[in-house]
Amino acid sequence: MIRIDFHTLFEKPTIEQENAINYLVENEKDIFDKMVLGIIDRYNNEVLSKFKDYVEFLPVIKTPIDLKREVSIDNIIVSDKHINGTSYVMYKGDCSWDDEHGFCAVMNKNQFIEFGSWDLHY
Repeated sequence: MIRIDFHTLFEKPTIEQENAINYLVENEKDIFDKMVLGIIDRYNNEVLSKFKDYVEFLPVIKTPIDLKREVSIDNIIVSDKHINGTSYVMYKGDCSWDDEHGFCAVMNKNQFIEFGSWDLHY
C-alpha cells in the first residue's frame, strides 16, 4: 500500500496539488518510466561517487529491473510548492543502499527534478 499525503495549510488540497494528482492518475506509466531512469542516472553518478570507498558493497543498478529489486515506494507526498500550476510530487521509500535514510525522488509532472534521501523536502 502506498500512502498519499498533501502538504498544505488548508483543509483540502490546493488547485496545484489537485492538478498534480490528476496528472499522476492520467500519466502514471510515463511519470514512473522517467522517474526510474532519473533515479538510475543519479544513483550511478552521485550515490556511487559519494560512497566510492564502499562501492563493492552497493548494488549494481543499470536497468529498471535492477532498481525494482532495490527500492520500494511507501509514500507519495504532494508538495505545497509548485511551478506552472502543478505541485511537485515526492516519491519516498526504502532502498537497499541506505536503509537508515531511504530515498526520495522529486517529480513535476513527468520531469525528474531531484533525488536524495528520505528527508529531502520540496
